[in-house]
Amino acid sequence: MYDRYSDTSKFITDPSEWVLDGNGFVYISGEDDYDIAVDFERCFCSFEELKPFIALVVEHLNELDNTVRRFDNKQHGFSPLRETNDYLNLISFPKSCFVTLEYVCTDVNSQFDVLFEYKNERFYLKEFGLLKDIPEDWDEGV
Repeated sequence: MYDRYSDTSKFITDPSEWVLDGNGFVYISGEDDYDIAVDFERCFCSFEELKPFIALVVEHLNELDNTVRRFDNKQHGFSPLRETNDYLNLISFPKSCFVTLEYVCTDVNSQFDVLFEYKNERFYLKEFGLLKDIPEDWDEGV
C-alpha cells in the first residue's frame, strides 16, 4: 500500500539533467514512470537557486507521500492499509523551506494540495487540503 514512489530509478535525480520547459515545468520523472513535475509558476525563487532543495525533496518523496496517505487514512478513520485514489501530480515551492505537493484524485474530479515545512532536517506536515496548522505530533502513536 505504501511506498508508491520507492523506485528511485524512476526519478531524474541528477540536477544537471533537469530542464525548465517553455511551460515553466521541470520534470523529475518521465511520463512513462511517475510523471511528476515541479511547477515554477508557483515557486518563490529561481530554478538554479532551488536545485539543492528539489534534490532533497526528490530524495524524500516516497516518505512524504507515505505521510500524506497515513494522514488521509487517519483523518477519515480508514484502515492504515487502505489504498487511496490520489496520485502526486505537481510539486511547487511557495517559500523558503516549504514544499507543496499537488494531488489529483482518479475516481472523483478533484485535487488538493499538501504543504510540508522542512526544519531540523525533517519534513513536517503543515496543511492538508483545507486543514491548516496541523500539529507536528499528529502522527504520534501511529
